[in-house]
Amino acid sequence: EIVSNISELVQYATEKLNPENVKKVEQVIVEHPLFESFKNVSLIDTPGLGSLYKHNSMATLEWLPFTGVALITIGAERPIAEEDINLIKGVSQYCREVAIVLTKTDLFTQNQLDEIKSYLVRELTKTTGSHYPVYEYSIIKNTHMYRQNILEQIIMPIHTQADIKLREITNYKLNKFLDNTLMYTELALQGAIKKETAKESVVDLLNEIRNNRQHHEREMIWSGASFKEKVREKLEKIVLPYHKHLVEKIIQQFNEEYPTWKGNLY
Repeated sequence: EIVSNISELVQYATEKLNPENVKKVEQVIVEHPLFESFKNVSLIDTPGLGSLYKHNSMATLEWLPFTGVALITIGAERPIAEEDINLIKGVSQYCREVAIVLTKTDLFTQNQLDEIKSYLVRELTKTTGSHYPVYEYSIIKNTHMYRQNILEQIIMPIHTQADIKLREITNYKLNKFLDNTLMYTELALQGAIKKETAKESVVDLLNEIRNNRQHHEREMIWSGASFKEKVREKLEKIVLPYHKHLVEKIIQQFNEEYPTWKGNLY
């Protein structure tokens, strides 16, 4: 269903007007001229994990495998909680780049914010073993400056280096998948030893995975080819409603640019 006024989205994308998603909304796509400046990037706003509503968390988990960069918001008015740390660890399994957005910064002085950010970085480094950049944000004060900083530091590098970033993200996900495969296989091995069953077969499987990692990567890439068909079906549901408009727009742009085009048609 297409709506022309963005204010109508609350009827579909809020718990109040669409409780437990009774309208069966799979996703909401927002198009706006402002997105044109970074059109190589898709921005996904998920409900987050640990939500009061289970279906919100499930929607977020379903999107994580398709996500390359994650921005996790944490309120500056409260200390970082264990659920925040677990969320960051979980998202890092899927996303090569994870950044923390510290919200409600208007409640504090800059000196206080520096202390909060320092504590946040220190705690995350200690508990996760990784360093995550922290960005300030507020919808009350300095909003444009904060937004511009995030655009310049995170969004635009992805847009301008889309092919490189996509390759890096894909490799990261493949390696994480293989690492998890090894971990789960080792756990299976330990269980087999305790039960004194299937020990040799699990050891052989573990060694086979270690010695033939490059072959597994190739098989996963081939498997990804079949996965593309499922992605195509999903994309067609998104694109086909706009097919006529897209064709008209492409033809118009082609007719305008082709008379002076100096490159090859490919």
